[in-house]
Amino acid sequence: MNLQLLLYSSKDSVKFSKTLANILSTVTLEETNLNSVEKLKKWKVDFHQLVTTIYRLTKNTRIQAKVATEIYEQLQYITERGWQQEDADMFTETIEKVRQLAVFGYGIAKAQEDEARETTTKALKLPHSLKHLETSQKGDKKYAFTSEFY
Repeated sequence: MNLQLLLYSSKDSVKFSKTLANILSTVTLEETNLNSVEKLKKWKVDFHQLVTTIYRLTKNTRIQAKVATEIYEQLQYITERGWQQEDADMFTETIEKVRQLAVFGYGIAKAQEDEARETTTKALKLPHSLKHLETSQKGDKKYAFTSEFY
């Protein structure tokens, strides 16, 4: 991994944070409906399941970071060397990696939301028949269940 990627100056960190904030403002994050939070706080947690879930999330994040690092290094190589005709294949490959990374990221996020919704359903001891209720959106938030749920 390119060490330069990890050594941000504070100016770079601020710039990255602003860029990330702009990206996140266009993404709707799912969360637990507010009226079920108190019930969830009372649920006893299986810590093995929790730790396993965290490790799985970490693995997915590392996969995304590894591919992002590869993309960065390929583009950095082309930039430092200057564009040459033989770079066309590498550039096409890099574009495909970006596409695959985006698909992977969105797919993983959807799977994680589904898992969180399923765990919420289990923790609240809701009937299996409620799983068909789709998410509802209010403003910039998307809740795990529709308002008909309550």
